[in-house]
Amino acid sequence: MSRALMLVPALALALSNLGCGGQAAVYPVHGKVLYKSGGQAVPAAGALVVFHPEGNSDPAAIRPSGLVDGDGNFSLTSFRAGDGAPSGKYQVAITWPDAPKKKTGAPKGMGGGGEDKDQGGSRLKAHFANPTTSKITAEVKAERNELPVFHVE
Repeated sequence: MSRALMLVPALALALSNLGCGGQAAVYPVHGKVLYKSGGQAVPAAGALVVFHPEGNSDPAAIRPSGLVDGDGNFSLTSFRAGDGAPSGKYQVAITWPDAPKKKTGAPKGMGGGGEDKDQGGSRLKAHFANPTTSKITAEVKAERNELPVFHVE
């Protein structure tokens, strides 16, 4: 069998994982993030969920993400809002920035330090922001995906 004919099955398999326009096929993914607060689980409204493909450190790799709504729900986006994620296994990172701080100091030149800047703090423990330390994993299947609840603190 010629070398060219041997490549045909591999090429067909690779192309079967691509959608329109050469983009990877994506599947709807929905989930929920709840924050443990005072013994209760409350929605982590405003948190950002990012899926990092396992074993793929390529900076150009697709990293689907979603913003958590007021009820704690999110939908992943890869190319268009809410379109989903390619099938595969993922390590998950979640960040939830503190609310912006209000300006409280006197203006610069009047005994103050000038403009207050957002300190960039997080409401979550630091390990949740790193996909390798968050210990949250997910698998996206080639179908509609309803993920188990992600509990964070």
